[in-house]
Amino acid sequence: MLKLQNFNIQKLAHTLRQSRTMTAWGLDIGGRALKAIKIAQTSDGLLVEDMDIIEYSVLSPDANSLQSPGIRETIQTFLLKHHIARADKILISIPGQFVLSRFTSIPPVDKKQLRNVVRYEAKQQIPFDLNDIAWDYQQLTEQVPGMESIEIGLFASKRETLDQLLTNISPLESRLTAIQPSPLAISNFVSFDQQIDGLTIIINSEAENTDLIIVDDLYFWLRSIPVSTVDADLVKEIQRSMEYYKSLTKGTVVFKTLLLTGIKFKDPVNVKFITDNFSYETKVLQALNKVKLSATIDTAYFNENISHLGVALGLALQGVGLGRIKTNLLPRELIKAAE
Repeated sequence: MLKLQNFNIQKLAHTLRQSRTMTAWGLDIGGRALKAIKIAQTSDGLLVEDMDIIEYSVLSPDANSLQSPGIRETIQTFLLKHHIARADKILISIPGQFVLSRFTSIPPVDKKQLRNVVRYEAKQQIPFDLNDIAWDYQQLTEQVPGMESIEIGLFASKRETLDQLLTNISPLESRLTAIQPSPLAISNFVSFDQQIDGLTIIINSEAENTDLIIVDDLYFWLRSIPVSTVDADLVKEIQRSMEYYKSLTKGTVVFKTLLLTGIKFKDPVNVKFITDNFSYETKVLQALNKVKLSATIDTAYFNENISHLGVALGLALQGVGLGRIKTNLLPRELIKAAE
């Protein structure tokens, strides 16, 4: 009887430890490769428990990388190599060039009314029938007594585009928790883990396009730039975006830091080019501050590739409840099914 009691106590203790552990996979569906990160939030802190980078064997010849048959093959390879536990949340990215972003002001209203007010605003701001898109919003400024308006960000993607993505990752569709635009995932990671101070410009340059994200405390603004080569054209587009952002704000804008992320900034030549063309302090994503690597992770391989793991890290952080931006472009019927 004593042995049975001890066994039950040990089993209960194990169950309680498991219940305190939240785990999530962030899958960055890029134009050339799948980047996957699994984060566990335990009583001992945050750990990267698993990771992988799998290049597509087949690349899409057209402009829509989400149609690439290589994505489906890579998902199958990923599932053969990695165990997805029943409790694991799965979040995937959608590249910034497939997402429409709008930033606007609305009157301060009661939380119960907020969604309806935002829906009305979405009809005015988004040039598509809301039945043909998936959309969500993020409140960018806190609501305090006496304020005249609050800032929100609206984000939308065509259902046709999302259907293409979901078809290619169909083995995971029933397990999905969220679809998050890549630049918002990057912002979640940087805001949580990187020590940024003041107005910061994140330049995430990948194989097919560049996302520019301006972060100012709770507020952020973004633009997807259809340029991936780090050259004078990209510099002009970044400068143009900065000037446009300045025109949107009422006060003085003083940019302080450039943070470079993405596969293009694995190349020190590209880093130097950006550094030479801007007078701001320039940093490259090189290390984690609040997330640790488990003993099973190849530290050298992780550090070699960290510059373009920001999206996957941001997705996984959102999955364990640590993403400040909580938008979700997963179609509503799939959210309900997951719940």
